[in-house]
Amino acid sequence: MSNSSSPKKQSYIAAYCKVCNTRVTPKAKFAGRRIKCPDCFTSIQLPTLEQYQQKLAEAKRREPNQPEEHEPYKLNAPIESPELPPVRVFEEQARIRNVRKSPKPPKRPFLSNVFEFPWSDSGTLARWGMISGGLTVTGLFASLIFMLVDKGGLFGAIPGLFLVTAQMVVATWSLSYASSCAFTIIQDTGAGLNKVEGWPEGGIREWLVDLMTVIYVFFASGFVSLLIAYPLQPILGMIGPPVLIIQGFLFPTVMLSALDADSVLLPYSEMTLRSLVRIPRQWLQMLGLLFGVWLTAAGILTPVAVFIPELAGVASGPIIAAAIFISARLIGRQAWLIGEDASKADPLDDDDN
Repeated sequence: MSNSSSPKKQSYIAAYCKVCNTRVTPKAKFAGRRIKCPDCFTSIQLPTLEQYQQKLAEAKRREPNQPEEHEPYKLNAPIESPELPPVRVFEEQARIRNVRKSPKPPKRPFLSNVFEFPWSDSGTLARWGMISGGLTVTGLFASLIFMLVDKGGLFGAIPGLFLVTAQMVVATWSLSYASSCAFTIIQDTGAGLNKVEGWPEGGIREWLVDLMTVIYVFFASGFVSLLIAYPLQPILGMIGPPVLIIQGFLFPTVMLSALDADSVLLPYSEMTLRSLVRIPRQWLQMLGLLFGVWLTAAGILTPVAVFIPELAGVASGPIIAAAIFISARLIGRQAWLIGEDASKADPLDDDDN
């Protein structure tokens, strides 16, 4: 016999912010994770499904006894998948900026605490270290597999297959966790926080969703870039560099639009698109620095891989992890500036007044 009050059968759970007492109703799949309060941006620790079920059971036991012929009082009735309006992240941040004093971006938003960000505090340093370690092991596996196949031939290929399996497992974990950390950095930085608070605490299945999101946006933006660059091939005599340049512009734009719209399949954000016209200088600064970060990483790793391939695996982990964190910080600062610009363009009134 099924229990209709079980949170596992529901789409949403409920929690309260300890600072401003705002009630949030996130989807049940986020149980056990941390989310941001939409009003004060405080990090809220959501209960696990088991904790939420126990809380509902305790609330039900505290209800007064009633005659059998009467309908029981539903004081703490479980939430039945409420119809919630879609929340635009940047629009919500813009509204809050108009009714509350929020921290202002630094005078140099793309330079202040950006390039030293991966090592700026113990929490960030620990996550960078974990991802660096995982990517380093992945690189070492790649170097070892290449040596086995190159020097051992068929006999080296057999143990190489087992190493490929181990490499894929470590690479999947590292890149999945890196994707979740990157989304957290973008969201917390876009909310005006200088120090990231809501680091991902879920499991590999939740991190894989973030990795699939990044992969989807990467290939989707790459496909569109190829369609745009293809007609230019006869004129430029090449297609690779134009595709990379166009994709370097499209990828962060689509990513911010998807985060604002909370949809990867329909990443439409009017505020993000409007910012391309309203604050083009900030976009050019952010995109130029993004290109610089990854060109620097490639410039360091390429000669190492050519001349000292054994060292390339060790060096790749920390460099790629730092590039991911710095890139996420840059995109988050752009999200911050988009919200700041929107709050000036569309001043809203406080709903409480």
